[in-house]
Amino acid sequence: ENRTLLTEVLAANEEAIALKARRRQEEKEEDERILKWQEQKRLQEEAIEAEKAAIKAAKDKEFFEVAKQMKRSQDNRSEQDALRAKRHQQEQERKQRAAAKAEVEKRKRQLEELQIAREEQRMQKI
Repeated sequence: ENRTLLTEVLAANEEAIALKARRRQEEKEEDERILKWQEQKRLQEEAIEAEKAAIKAAKDKEFFEVAKQMKRSQDNRSEQDALRAKRHQQEQERKQRAAAKAEVEKRKRQLEELQIAREEQRMQKI
């Protein structure tokens, strides 16, 4: 009877040890599943963040391209305006010079006519 009791105790003890080992293995497997899930989740979040960053970079690039194009267009308009203003100023200066030259010629003609008229008067007196 002692042997039977000892055998039963040993069998129960072995069964408890095996059960404990199975539980440890199950816990280990569960921990591994959790770690794998967490890793997958982390990779998925990283992929989402990378996609968001790529979209933002593309939008930023497009924005800066549009801004650069607008600045270029504005610069071209400014250059065109400046060129038109310069041409207008040059045209006004040409007109002023032509008017001044015409005035000088008119006075010169008037002076010549006056001298001719005086000469004629002088000749008539003689």
